[in-house]
Amino acid sequence: MIEIQQDMGGFDHIVLTNPTFMTLMDAQSDLAPLSFSDIPINLREELGETLAMWSMNPDDPWEGIALYTTLETRPFPVIGTQADAGNAVTANHPLVLVTTTSVSSFHTSGFLDVLVSNGQIVFTDTSRLREIIDINGLSEYLVSIDYVADQILETTHLYRQQAQLGGFAIAMSLTALVLVLGQSAVIWARRKRRMIFIHHTNGSSFVRIQLEGLAPAVCLLLLSAVLAAASAVVVLQVGLPLAVASSGIFLIICVPLEIAFRTFAARTESSHQIRRKN
Repeated sequence: MIEIQQDMGGFDHIVLTNPTFMTLMDAQSDLAPLSFSDIPINLREELGETLAMWSMNPDDPWEGIALYTTLETRPFPVIGTQADAGNAVTANHPLVLVTTTSVSSFHTSGFLDVLVSNGQIVFTDTSRLREIIDINGLSEYLVSIDYVADQILETTHLYRQQAQLGGFAIAMSLTALVLVLGQSAVIWARRKRRMIFIHHTNGSSFVRIQLEGLAPAVCLLLLSAVLAAASAVVVLQVGLPLAVASSGIFLIICVPLEIAFRTFAARTESSHQIRRKN
C-alpha cells in the first residue's frame, strides 16, 4: 500500500499489487478498469514521482501498470504499510495499480527488499522460498520466517474472543437498560397514581395517560444518545455514521420500551388504587 500525504481524489487507499495476489485473495472480479485521465492531476504527479524512485525506467514509471478500482461489492483486501500479526487493511474505494512485471520493473534495493522485510510480499511456495534463501546465502541474516496463515488464525481467534466479550457486554448493558427503564416507569406511576386513577376513571386509556408525560423521558434518552455518540467519536475514534446509527438503534429500542413499561406500570398502579378503594 502506498501512502500519499495529500488529497487522493476520492480514493481511500492506493494499492500496488500484482495478479498473483489478486488471484490468491479472489479479488479479480471485484475490480473495474480505470483510464489514466481518471486520476486527478495532482495525485497523478505525486504517484509518478514515487514510482520513478522505485522503477528501473524512471523516464516512464507507469510502464506495465494497469489501473483499477473496486466495484464496491466488497472491500478490497490489502496488506498495510507493514504486516501486523495477520491484520489486513480493508479498502472500500482504492486506486489499484496492478503490475505484471514487479521483479523486472522495480529496483531490488530500496523497494523489493523493503517489502520482503516488512511482510508486504507474500511467498506462496515455502519450499521454493527456502531454496532461494539457501542459494543466495541469506540464511545467516534471517531470524525467522512468518507464516501468514498462522498469523491470520491467531488473529481470528483473538477477534473471536473479543467479539464474545463484546456480545456479553452488550447483553449486560441491555439488561441494565431494561432494569433502569422499568424502575423509572414504576417511580413515575407511583408519583402520578392519583392522576392516573382520575384520568382512567374519566375514560382515558393507559397509553394516552402515559403519553402526556412522556416528553421529558424521551428528551433524556435523546440527550443520552447524543452524548454517547459524541463520546464514541471523540474518545474511541468511532466513525460518525456508525456512532449515529448506534444512537438511532438505541432510541428505537428505548422509546418503545419506555412506553410499554409506563403503560404497564400505570395499569398496575391503577389496579392497586381500585383494590384500595374497595
